[in-house]
Amino acid sequence: MIPKRKTEVPTATGGILILNAILAICGLWVTNVYIGEFHPTESDAMAPINLVFGGIAIFVMIGGILAMLRRAWVVTLAASIASFFLVLAFSLFCGAIAAMLSIAALVLLLQSRHEFAGHEPAD
Repeated sequence: MIPKRKTEVPTATGGILILNAILAICGLWVTNVYIGEFHPTESDAMAPINLVFGGIAIFVMIGGILAMLRRAWVVTLAASIASFFLVLAFSLFCGAIAAMLSIAALVLLLQSRHEFAGHEPAD
C-alpha cells in the first residue's frame, strides 16, 4: 500500500479562510463605527446584520481551522463557499481581492480533498 502523501495545500486553504474571516469582521466593525458615528438613528438596524454576518464569519474561521487540521471536508467546503459571499458583503476595502482568495481557497480545497480524514481514494 502506498502511503498517503500530505501537502501544505489544506494549510494554505485554512489560512486563506481565516484571513477572509478576519477581513470580514474588520469590515463589519468599520461599517458599525461609520453608521454609529454618522447615522446614529440607524444604528439599531445593524444588530441583526451583526448577528448574521458575524456568525457566518465565525463559521468561516472554524472552517479554516478544520482545513488546517484536515478534518470535516464538507464543513470546510461550506465555509469556503460562505467565505466568498461574506467577503463580497463586508470586506474592508479589498473585497475583490478577498473574493479571488475565496475562489482560490475553494479550488485548493477541491484539489486536496483526498488529504482530509474520511476522504481516502477508493482502490
